[in-house]
Amino acid sequence: MSAPEGGPGRFEVDRLTVTFGGVRALSEVSTVVPPGELVAVVGPNGAGKSTLLNAVSGLVRRQSSGAIRYGGKALHTMPAARRAVLGIGRSFQHPPLVERLTVLDNVLAGGFGGRDYGVLAQLARWGKVARSERAREEQARSYLDFLGLSELAGAPAQGIAYGQRKLVDIARALMGRPTLLLLDEPTSGLGRAEHAAMADVLRRLMERGGITILMVEHHMDLVRETATRVLGLQAGQVIADGPAREVLDSAEFRASLVGATATPPATRGETAQ
Repeated sequence: MSAPEGGPGRFEVDRLTVTFGGVRALSEVSTVVPPGELVAVVGPNGAGKSTLLNAVSGLVRRQSSGAIRYGGKALHTMPAARRAVLGIGRSFQHPPLVERLTVLDNVLAGGFGGRDYGVLAQLARWGKVARSERAREEQARSYLDFLGLSELAGAPAQGIAYGQRKLVDIARALMGRPTLLLLDEPTSGLGRAEHAAMADVLRRLMERGGITILMVEHHMDLVRETATRVLGLQAGQVIADGPAREVLDSAEFRASLVGATATPPATRGETAQ
């Protein structure tokens, strides 16, 4: 799998507020993420974690105020499709795959912004179109291979396991060659062995470089293993923001996140409820 072109840029959120019917899901959220970091967004249910990803990807643009910048560009002024073209990729907690399509076709759908030809070229320059489509298929297959899904390329999406659906969704997001990848609870609904596999995927993505990851995650063991930074949210506000170990080992942060019954940092399998 080749690294995304261009490399990641500086990611900034400045006083981001998201309101639904008078209820603030996010309130004055600000953070700065240097390029090449894996940032875990953690907090209790209803803290605004997925709303943050929706705001960055442009899915709640009308409900948002404040600024979101990436690589010096003002994302908050752009529609979702434009943000995707600029290198913002997104996976979902519940992968919205097209059930009747094959795994390969679902992944190919993620590269809609990378086509180098238009409608007229399909009629007049079919040779170029064919070469371009072959290259796209090779790229999609390389992502499936990277995620250990090569054997499922021709299988209908409706017949694969839930953990595999999660990985297909990530492969589809990678097809857009993102330099900022948004992952919404990549391990939700997965077993312990699948958690370990996902941690390995995250490590290998970061080792290849050229990408920044913003990941919503409840499982603190995965966060501790993979994240370089942690952004803690509670009731739509930032309660912690800094290097992962520093934040996770803070007694004040742990108390605000999981209450007085929080287990020690060394405990495995810990989750934020």
